[in-house]
Amino acid sequence: MLHRYSSTLLAFLLMCCCQLSIGQIADPTSGTSNSALSDKVETVYPIPAKNHLFIPVELSSNATVTVKVFDILGSEVATLIKEPHTKGQQKLKADLTELDDGHYFLTLEANGKLLSTQKFVILKS
Repeated sequence: MLHRYSSTLLAFLLMCCCQLSIGQIADPTSGTSNSALSDKVETVYPIPAKNHLFIPVELSSNATVTVKVFDILGSEVATLIKEPHTKGQQKLKADLTELDDGHYFLTLEANGKLLSTQKFVILKS
């Protein structure tokens, strides 16, 4: 059973430990970074979170943004945001009141393209 989740969990851990977003990874075909042309996601805050989590993002075009939360085993536990947003800088606010204390991973997608995976902690007490 653990093997089924191992590749997904490894991908989450790699991106979270390195704090990379997809837009910051170099394009292997051109030898250059594509960060100037793509969307940017900064580190989520506050950590630990209580009832809300803020996600600073800069969109290069209008997009439907989806924010999902996964537990430590890689199982999806919630979709916090799925709504259209306009081009430019945004500060998304995710409601965490339905989630329990613990360690989670958050993925942010724009029009179905994965932009970032980040680790966060909820501590309500």
